[in-house]
Amino acid sequence: MKLNKALLSSLAVSTFALSTFTFSAFTFSTGMFVLSSPLAASTSELDLGYTSHASNYLIGRSAARLNDYKIGAQFYGRAFEDNPQDQILLERAFVLYVTSGNFERSLEMAKTIVVKHPSHQLARFVLGLDETKNKRYAAARKHFELAASNRIGELTASVLLAWTYAGQGNTKAAYKALDRLDAQGNLNKFKQVHKALVADYLKDSKTAEKSFLEADSGAGNSLQFANAYGSFLWRKGDTIKARAVFTNYINNKEHNPIIKVQLAALNAGKPAPTLIATPSDGMFEVLFALAGALSDKQNANVALIYGQLSLFLKPKSSLAYILLGETYQGIKQYSNAIEAFKKVDPQSPLASNVDIQIASNLDDIDKTKEALKRLNSLIAREPQNFNAWSTKGSILYGREKWDEAAEALSLALARIKEKKRQHWAVYYYRGMSFERAGKWDRAEPDLQMALKLRPAQPAVLNYLGYSWIDRGENLEKAMEMVKQAADLRPRDGYIIDSVGWAHFRLGQYEEAVKRLEQAVRLLPGDPTVNDHLGDAYWRVGRKLEAGFQWAHARDLKPTKKALVNILEKIKTGLKDKPNKS
Repeated sequence: MKLNKALLSSLAVSTFALSTFTFSAFTFSTGMFVLSSPLAASTSELDLGYTSHASNYLIGRSAARLNDYKIGAQFYGRAFEDNPQDQILLERAFVLYVTSGNFERSLEMAKTIVVKHPSHQLARFVLGLDETKNKRYAAARKHFELAASNRIGELTASVLLAWTYAGQGNTKAAYKALDRLDAQGNLNKFKQVHKALVADYLKDSKTAEKSFLEADSGAGNSLQFANAYGSFLWRKGDTIKARAVFTNYINNKEHNPIIKVQLAALNAGKPAPTLIATPSDGMFEVLFALAGALSDKQNANVALIYGQLSLFLKPKSSLAYILLGETYQGIKQYSNAIEAFKKVDPQSPLASNVDIQIASNLDDIDKTKEALKRLNSLIAREPQNFNAWSTKGSILYGREKWDEAAEALSLALARIKEKKRQHWAVYYYRGMSFERAGKWDRAEPDLQMALKLRPAQPAVLNYLGYSWIDRGENLEKAMEMVKQAADLRPRDGYIIDSVGWAHFRLGQYEEAVKRLEQAVRLLPGDPTVNDHLGDAYWRVGRKLEAGFQWAHARDLKPTKKALVNILEKIKTGLKDKPNKS
């Protein structure tokens, strides 16, 4: 299982439609530089010795297109050194240095960029954050003002400006800077969260409490908000309300070690922590929030920029490294994800979750032995860790170790006190493991339990329904189930195949052909779907086309058992009575 995204959610970003913005966040005079083609790539430094200007450029461009930001930055940087008048190379190298977290080079390049492009947004943010770290708040403010050239720039700059004023103790100016968010529309929750943080830092307890209360209705289920609000109440001495904030969050997001640690410390009578000790800490919250809001595949490159900028301010933030790891994982940069996850503090409450994430990513790059070794070490330390056992079972299932997968998933289920909705997937995977291992008597109850816990779940409806269909059992009920799954996922070729196969097993061959032809269009490279279509063609008298489909299925590397059956059909056709291929 993946690490709960709620652990990484931003303070109040979920309360407004941030996704409706046009994220041309860092638009240069030469236009937007887009990184695309989310493929995994190594991030180790390359040393190719002497390379020509053209080679440096081509390697940099290819690496950028593969989302290998570190290598892209290295070679675009070399190309720029060969041609220091080329502003396009400068800007491309600069963006990639920021994205890969090379702040030393980023600062050097930002200073060069603003000479010719004074309003260069990303360069101004980098320079402003550097000034903030050095407590030169007035200088930082000048950079942030120049960065506010579009909507996302204004949004970011407004809160950063507020923190520069807070750094100088200017309460009135800090609140006025936040008021600039009003012109953005629909950002009141976001504004109130950050106003509360600024007010808390400035010891304006009355304003902080008012703003926290106003933000609470929309941001109460966010990790960062719950942590900030609960800690504020705790420091005020209102331990009853603080406990309620923490408890409410845990009840909604049960797998959250950070808030559990906070609640335990509160109950033990320990002093409340100060979450924001400097304006840099406050700015971190802004940048981290925006990175979290943008951590989907479509906006991953911008999310990485904001995430790296947050680490520029708070280089040891475990949450920021986890967010980077999740973002890399989302674009299939598994090695980069592992590198980010490994930077999480081993003493962090999230360390066990991170071990699980690392194991999952190791398996994604075919380092399954290493993944299982890491999980087994975690299980040795924490034998009751449900997520460790369930992830181990999931990895073993993916590697077709059916019996071992079922055993690990059984040990996961043994660690839960009460069956809840979120446990459906464990029953589902264990049921599939039993079914693949030929233990239908144990598989069927698990699949039914998964459906009981998560009614109308398309994958479960399809798997159980298809299994019944393939076994010739409960055909009418199975047909209803796979049709329901198809209504929920009309573009899922596997589900459409199940519907077609149900029609076939019920003797409705013409309808089976229609559905199976649709399934083949959706999944042209699947041997089972092609095999099924061949059977349907044969039953409606289209025997030449049936032979073609079986031959195609044969060439698509079916299982050994299926291959024997397909070869027999190619030789003799279907028997008079439909088999259970």
